[in-house]
Formats: sequence, C-alpha cells, structure tokens
Amino acid sequence: FVPDERGPGRGPSGIVQPVGLWCGVGECAQRAPGALLFGGRFVEAWVLGSALPDCGPPPLLARTAATIGTPAVADALDECALQDGRTPGRTAALIAVGAAQVLAWPGRGGTAAVPPEVALRVREALRYLAAKDVAPCWAKLAGAAVSCPPELDDPGPAAVARRQLAREYRNSSLDEAWEALDEALSSATETKFSFEAGLKTNAHLFHANGLFGELRSAAERRDLFAAAAWTQRPELADLPGFLDRTTAEIAAGLKNHVIHSSKRRAYLERLRRVEAAAGAVAAFRDERADATAAYQVEPAQALAGRLSGLWPELRADPAEQTAAERHLTEHALKQMGDIREWGTLERS
Repeated sequence: FVPDERGPGRGPSGIVQPVGLWCGVGECAQRAPGALLFGGRFVEAWVLGSALPDCGPPPLLARTAATIGTPAVADALDECALQDGRTPGRTAALIAVGAAQVLAWPGRGGTAAVPPEVALRVREALRYLAAKDVAPCWAKLAGAAVSCPPELDDPGPAAVARRQLAREYRNSSLDEAWEALDEALSSATETKFSFEAGLKTNAHLFHANGLFGELRSAAERRDLFAAAAWTQRPELADLPGFLDRTTAEIAAGLKNHVIHSSKRRAYLERLRRVEAAAGAVAAFRDERADATAAYQVEPAQALAGRLSGLWPELRADPAEQTAAERHLTEHALKQMGDIREWGTLERS
C-alpha cells in the first residue's frame, strides 16, 4: 500500500480494511503498531496506529516513516519541521530520514531517483530542522544533504557509491578473471595431439588470425572491449560444429581427417573453458565509457568523504530517543551505508 498524500487523518477509510484482512484479525489484535514499525512495516504501523491512537509511536512520526520513498514524504517532513515541542532525539531522527531521502532515495512506486520537487522541499525541511536544538553532527548531516548538488539527485549519491564500490571490487576481480582466461588459453593451446589432423586444427584455431588466437591477442593486451566482442562471435553458437568443420577443412586429404571420441570430447571441454573464461572477463564491461557517470563521481566522492567523517559521531550521539525514533534513525543510516562505505574506502 502507498499512503494517501492528502495529510494525516485524511487517508481513505477503506485502507484499514485491506491491511487488517491481510494481517489477519487475530494478528492485528496482538501486534501493536510499534512492533510493525520495528519490523519495517511502516505503512501498516501508520494505518493501525491511526485506528489505535493510544498504541505505538506518535502519529506524525509513524506517517513520516510510512511515506519514506514516496512523494508524500515531503509533506510529512514539512509538518514535522513545523511541529512545536520537538525533542532533540526526534529532530535527529527526522534529519536522518530526510537526508536519506535526498542521498539514498529508496525508490518505492517505480521512481528510481528522488523527484526534483520532492528533493527541493525535503532540503528546505532539513534547513529548518538543522536550525533547531540538535547535536552538531546531525546539523552537519542536514547540511551535507542540503548542499549536495541537485545534478547528483539522479541517480543519487547512494547509486553512485554502489557503482564505485562495485568497480573497486571489479578492479581486483577483473585481474583474477584475466588470469583465469590466460590459464584456460594456455591449457587449450598446449593440448597434445599425436595425429596430424589434431595438430593442424589446434595450430589453426590458435593462430593470430584464428578464432582463439584473436582472443589470446586481446588477453595479452588486456583489451576488455575486444574480449567482450569476441564472446559474441557467431562461431561460438555451435562450437562443436565449428570444430568439426575446421578440422574437415584443414585436414582434407589426410588419412585421419577427424578428431573423434575421447580426444574430441577433451579438446572441446578445453575450448569451452576458454569460452567461459572469456565470458567472465566480458561481464566486467559496463559503464566505463559513461561520461555522465564519470562527471558525477567527483562531487559524490566529496560527499561520501564528508559522511564518512561524520559517521562515528552519528553512531555515538547520546541524544535520548524513544525506541521508534532510534529505529527510524538506524533505518535511515542503513540506507546511506553505501555512501559511508565508499567514503571510508576513499579516505583510507
């Protein structure tokens, strides 16, 4: 269910019925809205809390949690920011939620990036929240989200961080993939044949102009794009047939002009290992030529470093929070975890 965007207490009354039916009457009677909140079932916690106002977290806080990842979160944060009597712990939780919407939009309802108008309004709410009585680390987190360049909102700093973390992993794993390809090529090249048809076929396939010789040249150059293009060669669609046709052509006129039985099976297995290893290398080809992605890295990297530096303070802040406030704070920090991890990696 996506919460109604018209404000607290103005959602359609029918929403309670499907949620209640889905949970089961007995379960709803036994589960307090707070338990649903702690289980990450924010929408149900808000709806049931509205029906049971004496149970669970404050209605406006529950509504804010329920609207995470939807355009309605801007309305909820606006109302929270204007609410009187807010404790520092409540403000810290709201800042964490707001920052996560800008920096790590969770994308409910099919929206992969935070809508521009939502990002604008959430940033305004964060400015207001940071001006109130709150620990400096939370004010700095709000400032980081507010000052994050709008051009980073799509796909968002968290998406950029995940991409860069994956690249860090790929850079080391790609070396291993190349080494595995080298080994597979060497094993196939060094196949021992005791008859001329096998010797000629192997020499032809691994010649510089042969199918597997071209791949070996790409591997020696560590040419990722050439290796990836090789995996799309039409000959690979029927490797056994291609091998047989090559042998028939190369060994024409010879008394023993085929590779058969166990020799053929073993040789094909080695060639297939080469093909599989090339496929593993090709899997590392992605957005290396994506100029937009490269443009976003520098500002996102600065933000990640800033968040990484704040992280110990955010985790250690002794601000008194209710269980619901602490849960929302932890949930929001977890959403921004990839940014922090990338920042820590870059700082080290």
